[in-house]
Amino acid sequence: MTIETTPDYWDCECEHNYIHAKVDTLECPVCLSIEEEQPDSRVSEISTVRKRQPRCPEDNGPGGLFLAGCGSSDLSGPDFEGLYDCKDCGLFFSKADAANK
Repeated sequence: MTIETTPDYWDCECEHNYIHAKVDTLECPVCLSIEEEQPDSRVSEISTVRKRQPRCPEDNGPGGLFLAGCGSSDLSGPDFEGLYDCKDCGLFFSKADAANK
């Protein structure tokens, strides 16, 4: 049986949350694994990561802070303050403000 992997993601040594996008990080902040020493992720497991990934908020709605983003999932972060940066529109936002909490 052939296992299909993707060069866009890699697996660290952590038991949970071990799949990392190469555009986001090349070192795991938890186990300190380095991408170049680790295997690429299995394609069959990537969909779980995409579901967990936050998206840029398009509208946080009435009653809350209004954030006019673009809905993109092309993000960097979170940074040391816990903020994500949308690479498409430039909006900085927290996970609480993300489009798919």
